[in-house]
Amino acid sequence: MVHSGKDLGVVAILLAATALVYANSLQNPFVVDDQHIVVRNLLLRQWTLADIMRSHLFAPLGAETQYYRPLTLLTFAINYTLFELNPTGYHIFNLTAHLVVVVLLYLLFSLFVTSWVAGFAAALFALHPANVQAVTYISSRSDPLYAIFTLLSLLLWFRAAQQIGPKSAAFRASSVLCFFVGLFAKETAIITLPLVVLTDSIRTDRRKWRQDLHIGWYLVFAAALILYIAIRVGLAGYALSMEGSRESWRGGGPGEMTARILLALKLVYEYVALAIYPLNLSFFRNFAVPEGPLEAGVVAGIATVIVLAGLAIFFFRPRKEISYGIFWFLIAIFPVLNLTSLNAPIMEHWLYLPLAGLALAFVSGVRMLGAYLGESRGATVGLGLLLILLSAKTISRNAEWGDPIRLFQSDARRYPNEEKNWFLLGYAYFERGIPNQAIHAYKAGLAINPNHAYGWSGLAEALSMARKDDEAEKSFLRAIAIMPENPWFHYALGVERLKTGKVDGAIETLQRAVISNPPLPLAYHVLGSAYLRQGKADEADRAFSRALAMLPRAGETHAAVHIELGKLYMEVGKERAAQEEWRLALRFDANNAQAKSFLESQLP
Repeated sequence: MVHSGKDLGVVAILLAATALVYANSLQNPFVVDDQHIVVRNLLLRQWTLADIMRSHLFAPLGAETQYYRPLTLLTFAINYTLFELNPTGYHIFNLTAHLVVVVLLYLLFSLFVTSWVAGFAAALFALHPANVQAVTYISSRSDPLYAIFTLLSLLLWFRAAQQIGPKSAAFRASSVLCFFVGLFAKETAIITLPLVVLTDSIRTDRRKWRQDLHIGWYLVFAAALILYIAIRVGLAGYALSMEGSRESWRGGGPGEMTARILLALKLVYEYVALAIYPLNLSFFRNFAVPEGPLEAGVVAGIATVIVLAGLAIFFFRPRKEISYGIFWFLIAIFPVLNLTSLNAPIMEHWLYLPLAGLALAFVSGVRMLGAYLGESRGATVGLGLLLILLSAKTISRNAEWGDPIRLFQSDARRYPNEEKNWFLLGYAYFERGIPNQAIHAYKAGLAINPNHAYGWSGLAEALSMARKDDEAEKSFLRAIAIMPENPWFHYALGVERLKTGKVDGAIETLQRAVISNPPLPLAYHVLGSAYLRQGKADEADRAFSRALAMLPRAGETHAAVHIELGKLYMEVGKERAAQEEWRLALRFDANNAQAKSFLESQLP
């Protein structure tokens, strides 16, 4: 809690500075996974808490993943209810979450260090450019969200130590509850328990450390974790580990723990280097699995771990805040070191909460050195200049996220042998309506990995936009051959065939999309349109009825399918078919302004 007017002033400065630095991110568009989690996610149009508790973040992809984060998904559903598909509303939520994290960090740190150290540590965290991916990238919301509940848990745990009897128990129970809720934002919140134990070890006198441990309450935390696992695995049906990307393990065996440990050591160095020198930022970066312990990256990682551990042990008694920050980093970074399967070797947003520990250790060290040299004012000026430089980079990075083509061009140049960067660049060109450049980027990625289903699907969409329909159909079929169970591929192929007049083929592939689990309501709409092209009005009505039954209160969503189909027909010169689709749109949403406008534009 804020203890004085001085604390209020520091908090106000932190909030103002952070909001100012991130202000240019509020108009940024949806990027990459935002399209799947938000734009194409029909669950957000019409949702219940039961639906949220059963779903994963990437349900619209039609593939099963282990991204079971219902609290994060709930925030997206609320966002859609308030702002629909206006990305500014989603950016406001992300920035607000980041501001809450910054304030909670200051309040937590100020419990055991001076307001000077707490304020600069919170500011360093708030303005650090490595955090841009966690804040500006809408889909990375789970990191600030779980951080909020982890920090609340630690604050309540601290508060409990200042109480006795039932009040103390109430605060500790509230701490456990925050931990439990945070797990549903992101499974990485599991770090809360070791951070609580670390907090107890730092807060108490060494001679009283054993008696001040709260073993009983630690077991309550463990019980909360077991309950979460039971809900996740037993009720929702999601595994504990994330799906691993075998591409991330090229050059090494994904099942070999030795290889994982070597890569983990290399990643510790990379994360620390990213915190110290945050200039070469990238959305996605890859690292080959080390061949052996003598590789430069592994040696650097071993040296980094030794130095950090040595400093933490050395300062444990005289400067506990330095030790606390270092151990915080090591604990918080541990779950994302690829010791278990993750979807990438390294991501900048995974550094989000671990960076807070490094910020505390660094600022505490600067304060100590300044006092030793008698240059406390110099330490203040130096940290102030550092914050200005970091802020400038953060503002610049936010601007890069505002232009996805610029963002992914840079990544493709930096990591030209990583196919995902080319696919991301291709999608950025596609979204901008530049199909030829998109085709070039997708083909560059597929030359690296020809077995990437989403790469073939993206190429097919770009070819369709370029009116290279025969090639588009072949590319869709390649994607389906790799992932035949994916309903979106069948749906997209059905739309392509319907656009080119291959009605029988469209019906065949759309029927596969509607028997998927779960079925796609959009596919029923396109199937109904295909039946109308064959004069089968009854079958069309049955298809439309199935779509309406799945989303009974989402008229605008139903209409949007036919509006887009109408646009496709117009692109290939089929004006009559386009008009029929726009009339269908009005059947499902009688006041749809876009459909009315298109129809009026066709009047003689």
